[in-house]
This record gives sequence, C-alpha cells and structure tokens, in this order.
Amino acid sequence: YAAYEANAGFKDVGVEAALRYGLSNTWSFTWSVSYTRLIGDAADSPIVTGPGGTRDQVTGRIGVARGFTL
Repeated sequence: YAAYEANAGFKDVGVEAALRYGLSNTWSFTWSVSYTRLIGDAADSPIVTGPGGTRDQVTGRIGVARGFTL
C-alpha cells in the first residue's frame, strides 16, 4: 500500500451494546458487540479502500471479571 497521512479530525462513529451477568458477589461474565463506521480521512486510507478493506468495523468481546473490596 502507498504511504498515507491522515489529517486531524473524527475518525469514526459507532454504537456498542454490553451485557453483564453476575455469577456471584465477586464473579461475572461480560459480553459486548460494537459497530463502527470509519469516516473522514480514516475512511479514505488505502487499507480501507483497497482489496478486502471496509469502512464497517464489527467487534465482539467476551470476558470474565472478578470484583474486589478494599
């Protein structure tokens, strides 16, 4: 890909949904999914506009959390 230099400004807009399920007082599972649309100079990058690139970004996460008290 050719060198590309983006200018300052907003790079994306998106939305995220998350869910937390408590297993006990200290342990929980977390799930989230997010959708982001690249905008402006970020959307014009050769990596995005080239083969296999897309302005639409989807991310999913799964995690386990443990809480502590002080």
